[in-house]
Amino acid sequence: MKSRSERKELIEVLNKLYYPTEITTETFKHPNFDELAEVLYWFAQRLNPSTTIHTRIDSESDRVEFIKSIVIFFFEVADLRLDTRKLYYADKKCVSELIKVGNFLLDAIDIEKDQAVSTVQQKKIALIEQKKIDRIKYLTSKLTESGANLHSLLQEEAKVEVDRSDFHNVIQSIIEGNEVASTKESDSFRDAMNRILEQKKHDLDILQEEINEIKADMHDLQLNIQRKKEDIERNENRLKSLQSTKPTFLNELKALEDDLQKHYDLYMERYRNIHYLQHELKRLKESEVKNSRKLQLAEDQRGILLDNNKMPSPTKSEEASTHSSNANSVIVIDEESSHQTSSKLSSNASGSHLGSTSNSSTLSISVDTTSSFLQNENEISPISKESSDDSDDDF
Repeated sequence: MKSRSERKELIEVLNKLYYPTEITTETFKHPNFDELAEVLYWFAQRLNPSTTIHTRIDSESDRVEFIKSIVIFFFEVADLRLDTRKLYYADKKCVSELIKVGNFLLDAIDIEKDQAVSTVQQKKIALIEQKKIDRIKYLTSKLTESGANLHSLLQEEAKVEVDRSDFHNVIQSIIEGNEVASTKESDSFRDAMNRILEQKKHDLDILQEEINEIKADMHDLQLNIQRKKEDIERNENRLKSLQSTKPTFLNELKALEDDLQKHYDLYMERYRNIHYLQHELKRLKESEVKNSRKLQLAEDQRGILLDNNKMPSPTKSEEASTHSSNANSVIVIDEESSHQTSSKLSSNASGSHLGSTSNSSTLSISVDTTSSFLQNENEISPISKESSDDSDDDF
């Protein structure tokens, strides 16, 4: 029962971590090293995506190396101590070790969320504090303004105090019934009130003049507004009339645009034709240069062959003089070298035979080369003629 509850807990942890593969309670009921390796490697990638871990699990040594590298990785990165024996079993015994790693990742995610929430709260607090600071600045400015007004009123207190005391005395005398005092004080009070009323009337006249000026300005502004509205209405009517009427030059403009399009199409057609003809002319010139080079080469070969055929061959008189010189040398040589002389004569005779043979072979080669050159010339001339005819047709 405990192992089943641990497997359910592991499934819940993996679902919270959004593990891509579905895990059931039967997954680790029996040894399943492949699934264990996938889960552990996925955990390692979540902790450090750039990690390099031994991932081969084909043989027993590979599986042992994988478990060792995973355990060392989690110990170094997350300070988690995992049981290598339980992990190697890859059955229900390894579930508790996987839960350790999963809970560590969940705690890390919760901490990150708390940090994000705390960051948002800090921003809100900073905003509230900023509003408080703005309110304090506003109250400070109002307090300064009120203090300045109070200071100006206190400066006028000396003048107002006399009038206030006179008014108080008049009221007191009226209450007490003192006619003489009341008459005298009432006269002074009346004079003071008249002065105040005159001052207020003067202020009222000034305000009335300002109001009249403002009304005059308002009247002028209303006239200007009415004039602008009339101008706008007049311009709108003119615009509508212009939009409704068709200009006299519009048909001419349309005809000119059509004519311009035709001329442009003709220009483009001629431009393309000229470009094509220039390209063909360039090709024709290149072919003519190649044919002229071939003809020049053939003429050079023909001249070389003709020069070789015109070279003089050895005559019979030269051969006779050669034989007579050899005979004279035979008479001078003593008897002991007669055998050697005879061998030399035989070698000279064979050499003269070989010379005649080589000359005959040279003549035969020259004749064959001449015939082949004439054949090549006959083959080249129709080609050049055909190419020239084609080039004339293209042009």
